[in-house]
Amino acid sequence: MACAICNSLKDAGISAGMYHGQMGSKARDESHRSFIRDDLHVMVATIAFGMGIDKPNIRCVIHYGCPKSLESYYQESGRCGRDGLASICWLYYSRSDFAKADFYCADASSENQRKAIMESFRAAEKYCYLSTCRRKFLLEYFGEAAAKDCGNCDNCTRTREERDLSREAYLLLSCVRSCGGRWGLNMPIDVLRGSRSRKILDNNFDKLSMHGMGRDYSSNWWKALAALMFSNGYLKEIVQDVYRCVSVSPSGMQFLSNADTGCQESLVLALNSEMIDEETSGNSLTKVEGNLQNLVALGREGLSESEEKLYHMLLDLRKRLAENFGTVPYAICGDQTIKSIAKIRPSNRARLANIDGVNQHLVTKCGDSFLQSISHLTQELNLSLDGESVAQPAITRVSPISQRKLTPAKFDAWRLWEKDLLSFQDIA
Repeated sequence: MACAICNSLKDAGISAGMYHGQMGSKARDESHRSFIRDDLHVMVATIAFGMGIDKPNIRCVIHYGCPKSLESYYQESGRCGRDGLASICWLYYSRSDFAKADFYCADASSENQRKAIMESFRAAEKYCYLSTCRRKFLLEYFGEAAAKDCGNCDNCTRTREERDLSREAYLLLSCVRSCGGRWGLNMPIDVLRGSRSRKILDNNFDKLSMHGMGRDYSSNWWKALAALMFSNGYLKEIVQDVYRCVSVSPSGMQFLSNADTGCQESLVLALNSEMIDEETSGNSLTKVEGNLQNLVALGREGLSESEEKLYHMLLDLRKRLAENFGTVPYAICGDQTIKSIAKIRPSNRARLANIDGVNQHLVTKCGDSFLQSISHLTQELNLSLDGESVAQPAITRVSPISQRKLTPAKFDAWRLWEKDLLSFQDIA
C-alpha cells in the first residue's frame, strides 16, 4: 500500500519518499535522512516510521485508513506541529477499514487481550463517525476533562446540521430488534430497503411491517445512521466467534418503548459527515479542495503575501546552511523563528539576537548570511527592514558599576558581552 500511494504521488509530480518494514535498513535510513533534512517534504510510511520521528516542523499528518486504536492515533497525530505553529491532521477512512478487527486480534494470546484490542478498535471507529468535538472526545477517552469544544476540528468549524431523526431511528432500531440480534448491520438495512434476497425470504423478514419502509435512503446512509446510533448508545455490537452481531442496547429499548406508548420526545441529532455527503452526493471533491486551501492558509498565517515569499526564501537559506554545517535545518532554528525573522526583517545583529528563538550560536555562525539575504530579499520584495518593533525581553540589566567597582579587564569583558553581543567563547 505504501509503495502504491508513493508512486501515485510521484506520478502527480510530488516529491515523496517511503518507509516500511519490507525495505532494507540502508534504504530506510536514507529515506529517514532525506525527510529530516527537508530533501523530501512528503513521506509515505507505515507506523514503524512515526514513532521514531522527532521532527518539530511537520505541518500535516494524514492517516490513510482508520487507525487500529485511539492510543496509536493520538501518538501518530501528535507528531504534527510540535514547534507550536498551526498544523493539520486528516483522517481518511472507508467502511472496509472496520472489518479489520479480526486481523488486529489475530495475535491476541488471551480472550482478555482480544477483548481489549477489540474495544480499542471500536473506540477508533466511533471517533471516525463522531459528529461532535473530536478533541473533547479524545481528552475524555484518556481521562481528561474538557470544559468546552475546541473550535478547531472539522465538526466544530463546519455548520452543524441537526434534524429530528425520530422516525428513521425508530425504523432502524425496530428492525434490528425484529431481526433478533443475530445478524450484522447489513440484514436489517436490507430489510428496510425492501430487499427480497434469499436470506430475507428464508427468515420471513419480508413479512415484517417495516420491510421496504426505508428505501428512500441509500444503504450507506442507513449505515451512517447506525454509526450515530452506536455513538449515542442506542445500538450495541456483540462479537460471537468471528461474527459481529448488532442488537438494541437498553437505551435503545427504552426509546422504542417510549415511542410505542407515544411518550418519546423528538430525537434531534447532528448529522455526521457521511450522512451529509450521501444526501448531497458528490461534494467530496469540494471538501478535499477546501482542506487543501485550509492547509495553504496555515502556512501564511499572520504574514502578508510578500512576507510569505520571504519566509519560504529564508527556509531555503536555512536548508543550505544546514547542508554546509552537516546538520538538519531545524537544528539551526525552528520554523516559528524563521517566521518571526520574516516579519521583523532585522537590519543588524542586535535586532536579530533579540528575536525569540535566536540564540548566540545562530547569530555567530549564521547571522551574517541571514542579514545579507534579508537585506537583498527585502529590496527585491519591496519590504522595509525592521518591519516590526522587537519586543524587548522583560529583563532589567543593571550596570555592574552601580553594584561594585570592577577591574578594567572585567569591565571590558562586560562591555563586549552587553554592548557588542559577543559570546563568552569569543570574549575569551
